[in-house]
Amino acid sequence: MTPIQKIIVTAYRYLAIAVLGTVLCTAMAYAAVTVFYVFNGTWAAPVVISRTNEQILRLTAEVFRTRQAADGLESAWQGLERESKALQEQSQVLQKLIASADHAAAQQRQADVRLSQKVERLDSAKQVDIAKTRKVLSDVSALEATIERDLKAGLMTRDDAVRMRATLNSYKTSATDSAAAGVALERQLSDLRRSAATLSGGPAQMPQALEVLARIAGYRMQLENIQLKLLQNQQEAANKQGEAKQLREIIATLSDSPYYRVTQSDEPLSFAFVPYDNEAVAQVGQPIFDCLLHVLLCHRVGSITRVHSDEERAQHPLFRLETRGFLVELQLDEPQSAKSRVLFIGRAPLFL
Repeated sequence: MTPIQKIIVTAYRYLAIAVLGTVLCTAMAYAAVTVFYVFNGTWAAPVVISRTNEQILRLTAEVFRTRQAADGLESAWQGLERESKALQEQSQVLQKLIASADHAAAQQRQADVRLSQKVERLDSAKQVDIAKTRKVLSDVSALEATIERDLKAGLMTRDDAVRMRATLNSYKTSATDSAAAGVALERQLSDLRRSAATLSGGPAQMPQALEVLARIAGYRMQLENIQLKLLQNQQEAANKQGEAKQLREIIATLSDSPYYRVTQSDEPLSFAFVPYDNEAVAQVGQPIFDCLLHVLLCHRVGSITRVHSDEERAQHPLFRLETRGFLVELQLDEPQSAKSRVLFIGRAPLFL
Protein backbone atom coordinates (compact mmCIF):
# COMPACT_ATOMS: atom_id res chain seq x y z
CA MET A 1 0.00 0.00 0.00
CA THR A 2 1.39 3.31 -1.01
CA PRO A 3 1.70 6.19 1.44
CA ILE A 4 -1.12 8.03 -0.23
CA GLN A 5 -3.38 5.07 0.12
CA LYS A 6 -2.46 4.78 3.78
CA ILE A 7 -3.37 8.45 4.31
CA ILE A 8 -6.70 7.98 2.59
CA VAL A 9 -7.53 4.87 4.61
CA THR A 10 -6.56 6.62 7.83
CA ALA A 11 -8.65 9.65 6.88
CA TYR A 12 -11.68 7.46 6.17
CA ARG A 13 -11.13 5.68 9.44
CA TYR A 14 -11.09 8.92 11.44
CA LEU A 15 -14.03 10.29 9.49
CA ALA A 16 -16.02 7.15 10.25
CA ILE A 17 -15.10 7.44 13.90
CA ALA A 18 -16.12 11.13 13.92
CA VAL A 19 -19.41 10.42 12.19
CA LEU A 20 -20.15 7.54 14.52
CA GLY A 21 -19.21 9.66 17.52
CA THR A 22 -21.49 12.44 16.30
CA VAL A 23 -24.36 10.01 15.82
CA LEU A 24 -23.79 8.47 19.23
CA CYS A 25 -23.54 11.89 20.90
CA THR A 26 -26.69 13.05 19.16
CA ALA A 27 -28.53 9.91 20.18
CA MET A 28 -27.30 10.21 23.73
CA ALA A 29 -28.24 13.91 23.81
CA TYR A 30 -31.71 13.13 22.49
CA ALA A 31 -32.06 10.33 24.99
CA ALA A 32 -30.91 12.65 27.77
CA VAL A 33 -33.38 15.35 26.74
CA THR A 34 -36.12 12.76 26.48
CA VAL A 35 -35.38 11.43 29.94
CA PHE A 36 -35.19 15.02 31.20
CA TYR A 37 -38.68 15.89 29.91
CA VAL A 38 -40.07 12.63 31.22
CA PHE A 39 -38.99 13.41 34.77
CA ASN A 40 -38.95 17.22 34.78
CA GLY A 41 -41.98 18.83 36.43
CA THR A 42 -41.27 22.53 35.88
CA TRP A 43 -41.45 23.09 32.12
CA ALA A 44 -44.02 25.27 30.38
CA ALA A 45 -44.48 26.08 26.71
CA PRO A 46 -44.95 29.76 25.70
CA VAL A 47 -48.17 30.46 23.82
CA VAL A 48 -48.82 33.38 21.50
CA ILE A 49 -52.51 34.39 21.37
CA SER A 50 -53.43 36.56 18.39
CA ARG A 51 -56.26 39.09 18.55
CA THR A 52 -57.69 37.56 15.38
CA ASN A 53 -57.95 34.12 16.97
CA GLU A 54 -61.31 32.53 16.15
CA GLN A 55 -61.90 31.68 19.79
CA ILE A 56 -61.28 35.33 20.76
CA LEU A 57 -63.85 36.56 18.25
CA ARG A 58 -66.41 34.02 19.44
CA LEU A 59 -65.74 34.78 23.11
CA THR A 60 -65.93 38.56 22.56
CA ALA A 61 -69.31 38.20 20.84
CA GLU A 62 -70.58 35.99 23.65
CA VAL A 63 -69.46 38.46 26.33
CA PHE A 64 -71.13 41.29 24.41
CA ARG A 65 -74.45 39.42 24.14
CA THR A 66 -74.33 38.35 27.78
CA ARG A 67 -73.57 41.90 28.93
CA GLN A 68 -76.47 43.22 26.86
CA ALA A 69 -78.80 40.65 28.44
CA ALA A 70 -77.54 41.54 31.93
CA ASP A 71 -77.98 45.27 31.26
CA GLY A 72 -81.53 44.63 30.02
CA LEU A 73 -82.40 42.62 33.14
CA GLU A 74 -80.91 45.25 35.43
CA SER A 75 -82.84 47.98 33.65
CA ALA A 76 -86.02 45.91 33.95
CA TRP A 77 -85.70 45.20 37.66
CA GLN A 78 -84.71 48.79 38.40
CA GLY A 79 -87.87 49.90 36.54
CA LEU A 80 -89.88 47.47 38.65
CA GLU A 81 -88.24 48.87 41.78
CA ARG A 82 -89.25 52.40 40.80
CA GLU A 83 -92.79 51.24 40.02
CA SER A 84 -92.93 49.38 43.33
CA LYS A 85 -91.84 52.52 45.17
CA ALA A 86 -94.67 54.48 43.51
CA LEU A 87 -97.13 51.68 44.39
CA GLN A 88 -95.96 51.76 48.01
CA GLU A 89 -96.63 55.49 48.14
CA GLN A 90 -100.10 54.95 46.63
CA SER A 91 -100.72 52.17 49.12
CA GLN A 92 -99.80 54.42 52.03
CA VAL A 93 -102.11 57.16 50.74
CA LEU A 94 -105.00 54.70 50.35
CA GLN A 95 -104.39 53.23 53.79
CA LYS A 96 -104.58 56.71 55.34
CA LEU A 97 -107.66 57.49 53.25
CA ILE A 98 -109.39 54.26 54.30
CA ALA A 99 -108.52 54.87 57.96
CA SER A 100 -109.90 58.42 57.69
CA ALA A 101 -113.04 57.19 55.92
CA ASP A 102 -113.61 54.46 58.51
CA HIS A 103 -113.13 56.98 61.29
CA ALA A 104 -115.49 59.44 59.62
CA ALA A 105 -118.12 56.72 59.09
CA ALA A 106 -117.85 55.66 62.72
CA GLN A 107 -118.14 59.27 63.87
CA GLN A 108 -121.14 59.77 61.60
CA ARG A 109 -122.82 56.64 62.93
CA GLN A 110 -122.26 57.75 66.52
CA ALA A 111 -123.54 61.23 65.70
CA ASP A 112 -126.62 59.73 63.99
CA VAL A 113 -127.32 57.57 67.02
CA ARG A 114 -127.01 60.51 69.44
CA LEU A 115 -129.05 62.82 67.22
CA SER A 116 -131.72 60.16 66.68
CA GLN A 117 -132.11 59.88 70.45
CA LYS A 118 -132.59 63.63 70.74
CA VAL A 119 -135.01 63.73 67.81
CA GLU A 120 -136.93 60.82 69.32
CA ARG A 121 -137.43 62.80 72.53
CA LEU A 122 -138.45 65.88 70.53
CA ASP A 123 -140.85 63.79 68.48
CA SER A 124 -142.42 62.38 71.62
CA ALA A 125 -142.90 65.90 72.99
CA LYS A 126 -144.22 67.04 69.62
CA GLN A 127 -146.78 64.26 69.55
CA VAL A 128 -148.04 65.42 72.94
CA ASP A 129 -148.33 68.99 71.60
CA ILE A 130 -150.17 67.77 68.52
CA ALA A 131 -152.63 65.83 70.68
CA LYS A 132 -153.33 68.97 72.73
CA THR A 133 -153.67 71.01 69.55
CA ARG A 134 -156.24 68.58 68.18
CA LYS A 135 -158.27 68.97 71.37
CA VAL A 136 -158.05 72.72 71.01
CA LEU A 137 -159.18 72.45 67.37
CA SER A 138 -162.30 70.61 68.45
CA ASP A 139 -163.12 73.57 70.73
CA VAL A 140 -162.37 75.97 67.86
CA SER A 141 -165.00 74.29 65.69
CA ALA A 142 -167.58 74.79 68.43
CA LEU A 143 -166.46 78.42 68.87
CA GLU A 144 -166.89 79.08 65.13
CA ALA A 145 -170.46 77.86 65.33
CA THR A 146 -171.08 80.15 68.32
CA ILE A 147 -169.61 83.14 66.42
CA GLU A 148 -171.88 82.45 63.45
CA ARG A 149 -174.91 82.13 65.69
CA ASP A 150 -174.15 85.33 67.68
CA LEU A 151 -173.50 87.21 64.42
CA LYS A 152 -176.91 86.22 63.10
CA ALA A 153 -178.52 87.08 66.41
CA GLY A 154 -176.86 90.52 66.34
CA LEU A 155 -175.00 89.89 69.54
CA MET A 156 -171.67 90.96 67.90
CA THR A 157 -170.64 93.16 65.09
CA ARG A 158 -169.26 91.84 61.80
CA ASP A 159 -165.82 93.30 62.57
CA ASP A 160 -165.67 91.44 65.84
CA ALA A 161 -166.68 88.25 64.03
CA VAL A 162 -163.99 88.76 61.39
CA ARG A 163 -161.33 89.30 64.03
CA MET A 164 -162.42 86.26 65.98
CA ARG A 165 -162.51 84.11 62.82
CA ALA A 166 -158.97 85.30 61.91
CA THR A 167 -157.79 84.34 65.36
CA LEU A 168 -159.38 80.91 65.00
CA ASN A 169 -157.80 80.45 61.56
CA SER A 170 -154.36 81.22 63.02
CA TYR A 171 -155.02 78.48 65.55
CA LYS A 172 -155.81 76.07 62.69
CA THR A 173 -152.66 77.14 60.79
CA SER A 174 -150.51 76.60 63.88
CA ALA A 175 -152.05 73.18 64.28
CA THR A 176 -151.27 72.32 60.68
CA ASP A 177 -147.70 73.59 61.03
CA SER A 178 -147.33 71.60 64.21
CA ALA A 179 -148.52 68.45 62.45
CA ALA A 180 -146.11 69.06 59.54
CA ALA A 181 -143.25 69.59 62.00
CA GLY A 182 -144.17 66.31 63.63
CA VAL A 183 -144.04 64.53 60.30
CA ALA A 184 -140.65 66.16 59.55
CA LEU A 185 -139.31 64.99 62.90
CA GLU A 186 -140.52 61.48 62.22
CA ARG A 187 -138.85 61.57 58.78
CA GLN A 188 -135.60 62.88 60.27
CA LEU A 189 -135.70 60.24 62.99
CA SER A 190 -136.26 57.53 60.38
CA ASP A 191 -133.34 58.81 58.26
CA LEU A 192 -131.02 58.93 61.26
CA ARG A 193 -131.93 55.41 62.34
CA ARG A 194 -131.52 53.99 58.83
CA SER A 195 -128.20 55.81 58.35
CA ALA A 196 -126.85 54.50 61.68
CA ALA A 197 -127.99 50.97 60.81
CA THR A 198 -126.36 51.13 57.36
CA LEU A 199 -123.10 52.54 58.70
CA SER A 200 -123.06 49.81 61.36
CA GLY A 201 -122.80 47.22 58.60
CA GLY A 202 -126.40 46.11 58.67
CA PRO A 203 -128.78 45.86 55.71
CA ALA A 204 -128.55 48.84 53.37
CA GLN A 205 -131.37 51.25 54.26
CA MET A 206 -129.95 54.69 53.54
CA PRO A 207 -128.64 55.55 50.03
CA GLN A 208 -126.30 58.29 51.25
CA ALA A 209 -124.74 56.02 53.89
CA LEU A 210 -124.53 53.23 51.32
CA GLU A 211 -122.59 55.53 48.99
CA VAL A 212 -120.08 56.18 51.79
CA LEU A 213 -119.65 52.46 52.40
CA ALA A 214 -119.34 51.80 48.66
CA ARG A 215 -116.65 54.47 48.36
CA ILE A 216 -114.72 52.91 51.27
CA ALA A 217 -115.10 49.45 49.69
CA GLY A 218 -113.72 50.88 46.44
CA TYR A 219 -110.72 52.23 48.31
CA ARG A 220 -110.14 48.81 49.88
CA MET A 221 -110.33 47.09 46.50
CA GLN A 222 -107.83 49.56 45.03
CA LEU A 223 -105.53 48.92 47.99
CA GLU A 224 -105.75 45.14 47.53
CA ASN A 225 -105.00 45.45 43.80
CA ILE A 226 -102.02 47.72 44.52
CA GLN A 227 -100.68 45.35 47.17
CA LEU A 228 -101.08 42.38 44.80
CA LYS A 229 -99.30 44.28 42.02
CA LEU A 230 -96.61 45.32 44.49
CA LEU A 231 -96.05 41.70 45.52
CA GLN A 232 -95.85 40.60 41.88
CA ASN A 233 -93.38 43.40 41.08
CA GLN A 234 -91.19 42.50 44.04
CA GLN A 235 -91.10 38.83 43.05
CA GLU A 236 -90.40 39.66 39.41
CA ALA A 237 -87.73 42.20 40.37
CA ALA A 238 -86.06 39.64 42.64
CA ASN A 239 -86.06 37.07 39.82
CA LYS A 240 -84.62 39.53 37.31
CA GLN A 241 -82.04 40.71 39.81
CA GLY A 242 -81.00 37.11 40.44
CA GLU A 243 -80.76 36.42 36.70
CA ALA A 244 -78.73 39.60 36.18
CA LYS A 245 -76.39 38.56 39.00
CA GLN A 246 -75.89 35.15 37.40
CA LEU A 247 -75.14 36.77 34.05
CA ARG A 248 -72.64 39.14 35.70
CA GLU A 249 -70.91 36.14 37.24
CA ILE A 250 -70.80 34.49 33.82
CA ILE A 251 -69.36 37.70 32.35
CA ALA A 252 -66.74 37.80 35.10
CA THR A 253 -65.80 34.19 34.33
CA LEU A 254 -65.62 34.85 30.59
CA SER A 255 -63.71 38.08 31.12
CA ASP A 256 -61.09 36.19 33.12
CA SER A 257 -60.36 34.00 30.11
CA PRO A 258 -56.89 34.65 28.64
CA TYR A 259 -58.45 34.96 25.19
CA TYR A 260 -60.72 37.80 26.33
CA ARG A 261 -57.99 39.52 28.36
CA VAL A 262 -55.90 39.79 25.21
CA THR A 263 -58.59 41.96 23.61
CA GLN A 264 -58.91 44.21 26.67
CA SER A 265 -55.22 44.85 27.32
CA ASP A 266 -53.46 47.87 25.86
CA GLU A 267 -50.13 46.02 25.97
CA PRO A 268 -49.29 42.57 24.57
CA LEU A 269 -49.83 39.76 27.07
CA SER A 270 -47.63 36.69 27.38
CA PHE A 271 -48.92 33.21 28.25
CA ALA A 272 -47.48 29.76 28.75
CA PHE A 273 -49.05 26.33 28.59
CA VAL A 274 -48.55 24.23 31.73
CA PRO A 275 -49.41 20.50 31.65
CA TYR A 276 -51.41 19.09 34.52
CA ASP A 277 -48.33 17.07 35.56
CA ASN A 278 -46.59 20.37 36.41
CA GLU A 279 -49.60 22.00 38.08
CA ALA A 280 -47.99 22.05 41.53
CA VAL A 281 -45.32 24.60 40.55
CA ALA A 282 -47.67 26.92 38.63
CA GLN A 283 -48.36 29.56 41.27
CA VAL A 284 -48.59 33.34 41.13
CA GLY A 285 -45.21 34.95 41.79
CA GLN A 286 -43.12 31.96 40.71
CA PRO A 287 -40.05 33.02 38.65
CA ILE A 288 -39.72 32.03 35.00
CA PHE A 289 -36.42 30.88 33.45
CA ASP A 290 -35.32 30.69 29.82
CA CYS A 291 -32.43 28.43 28.78
CA LEU A 292 -30.08 27.91 25.90
CA LEU A 293 -30.57 24.54 24.18
CA HIS A 294 -33.53 23.87 26.47
CA VAL A 295 -31.52 23.14 29.60
CA LEU A 296 -28.21 25.06 29.55
CA LEU A 297 -27.20 28.57 30.60
CA CYS A 298 -30.59 29.49 32.13
CA HIS A 299 -31.49 32.94 33.42
CA ARG A 300 -34.58 34.50 34.94
CA VAL A 301 -36.81 36.32 32.45
CA GLY A 302 -40.00 37.05 34.43
CA SER A 303 -42.68 35.63 36.73
CA ILE A 304 -46.23 34.27 36.78
CA THR A 305 -48.91 36.94 37.34
CA ARG A 306 -52.12 34.92 36.91
CA VAL A 307 -53.15 31.28 36.76
CA HIS A 308 -56.16 30.37 34.58
CA SER A 309 -58.30 27.35 35.35
CA ASP A 310 -59.79 26.62 31.91
CA GLU A 311 -58.47 23.46 30.33
CA GLU A 312 -56.33 23.82 27.19
CA ARG A 313 -54.75 21.31 24.85
CA ALA A 314 -51.33 21.81 23.27
CA GLN A 315 -48.52 19.79 21.71
CA HIS A 316 -45.65 18.59 23.84
CA PRO A 317 -42.55 20.68 22.86
CA LEU A 318 -40.47 17.53 22.32
CA PHE A 319 -42.76 14.57 21.66
CA ARG A 320 -45.35 16.51 19.63
CA LEU A 321 -48.15 14.70 21.44
CA GLU A 322 -51.39 16.42 22.44
CA THR A 323 -51.18 17.30 26.11
CA ARG A 324 -53.87 18.53 28.51
CA GLY A 325 -53.19 21.46 30.80
CA PHE A 326 -53.94 25.14 31.43
CA LEU A 327 -52.53 28.61 30.73
CA VAL A 328 -50.63 30.94 33.03
CA GLU A 329 -50.13 34.63 32.38
CA LEU A 330 -46.54 35.85 32.44
CA GLN A 331 -44.79 39.11 33.12
CA LEU A 332 -41.66 38.87 30.92
CA ASP A 333 -38.71 41.18 31.32
CA GLU A 334 -37.42 39.87 28.00
CA PRO A 335 -40.31 39.76 25.51
CA GLN A 336 -38.31 37.61 23.08
CA SER A 337 -38.56 34.74 25.59
CA ALA A 338 -42.22 34.41 24.56
CA LYS A 339 -40.89 32.89 21.31
CA SER A 340 -38.80 30.23 23.04
CA ARG A 341 -39.87 26.63 22.68
CA VAL A 342 -39.90 25.99 26.43
CA LEU A 343 -39.57 27.90 29.73
CA PHE A 344 -39.12 26.66 33.26
CA ILE A 345 -41.04 27.59 36.41
CA GLY A 346 -39.59 28.10 39.87
CA ARG A 347 -35.93 27.31 39.16
CA ALA A 348 -33.51 26.54 36.36
CA PRO A 349 -33.36 22.89 35.30
CA LEU A 350 -30.18 21.12 36.41
CA PHE A 351 -29.50 24.29 38.44
CA LEU A 352 -27.44 25.61 35.50
